[in-house]
Amino acid sequence: MLVARGIGLVYGGASVGLMGALANSVMAAGGTVIGVIPQHLVEFEVAHGGLDELRVVGSMHERKIGLLNVGGFFNPLSAFLDSMVTERFLSADNRRLIALEAEAASLLDRLAQEQAPAGAKWLDRDRT
Repeated sequence: MLVARGIGLVYGGASVGLMGALANSVMAAGGTVIGVIPQHLVEFEVAHGGLDELRVVGSMHERKIGLLNVGGFFNPLSAFLDSMVTERFLSADNRRLIALEAEAASLLDRLAQEQAPAGAKWLDRDRT
């Protein structure tokens, strides 16, 4: 369907799993596929070698997570993520990593300014 509509695929760059299968099917149908993969995953030999382009970045954080919230489409997802913080299933630091903006320029500005959080990766198990 992507190829039929002239839409290229940008994904995580791995050759394995469902996303690897998706990349293969898009390429088999004549579509363009670009992968963005952290260096440590390349070192585990999961990078897809047959893509139109493979961009290797230093970390998962460099891939950036951004959602353009056109017409409030992602408001329910945002509320769900906020409730995960309240219920301690997600840290506030990790919640802030998901950039959600209504305007494209604001989203790009925010992504350009994002830095990896300095806090712990996981919640404190003794406090849950």
